[in-house]
Amino acid sequence: MSGTNNRKTSSILLVEDNPTNLFYLETIIKKYFPALALFIARNGKEAVNAYKEFFPEIILIDLHMPIMNGDIAAKEIRACAKGTPHSPIIIGLTASLPTLSSNTFQQYLDKYLVKPITKEQLHLVLNEQLAIIDQQRQHDLSMMPHHDFEELSVSLGHDDALIAEVLSYAANYLQDFPIKMALLIEQESWPELVKLAHELRGAALNARLPLLANLAYLVEHQVHFDKTAVLQQLEQIKHEIQTLIPLITPYTA
Repeated sequence: MSGTNNRKTSSILLVEDNPTNLFYLETIIKKYFPALALFIARNGKEAVNAYKEFFPEIILIDLHMPIMNGDIAAKEIRACAKGTPHSPIIIGLTASLPTLSSNTFQQYLDKYLVKPITKEQLHLVLNEQLAIIDQQRQHDLSMMPHHDFEELSVSLGHDDALIAEVLSYAANYLQDFPIKMALLIEQESWPELVKLAHELRGAALNARLPLLANLAYLVEHQVHFDKTAVLQQLEQIKHEIQTLIPLITPYTA
């Protein structure tokens, strides 16, 4: 089994009513995936409520629990996820394979694990699903436009002077941003970095720069901060700013 997975921006909901099983799975996740935001629920109803509040990307759910079974909870979570960009990955936990109806598996579950679950099994399946999430994220970013100046023009009533003013402000702000972000990373001033990322997202949204706004969102909603990971995000933001400046400049003259 490979070592610790230190990715920083995903979350997982663990749903288990048995205290021993819960402790066992929670311990493995915290040891091998310490940077994942981990949420706990102890029955299906709590799981549905936790999904509505936190929108975790992965859900590990026992299929046989009090109050609400895991299969019913998975069905409700799928219904809640309709209309969102991505439905969560739901992995069922079951004591024996025959108890899994094919209907439940095909409609509501992405995978299943049969108890007792080894740390190797859990490590493998989570790494597989996290790789899928990363691929989807990169695809989403690649499909996102750098700018939407047409929408900006409409929102500002096709006022060329006002458009130039908004984009000039954005260009000036973006020129200085990488230096400010690099300084906060060097100082490991994570609360200030979140504030700075929030500012960047606002500036990007106002100027209709959707890809940059999304990159800022990922920093702003970081689960746990790690200097190496955040420096990688800084490089992505710097690259996007370098792409944007020549696109913005003609509108500011």
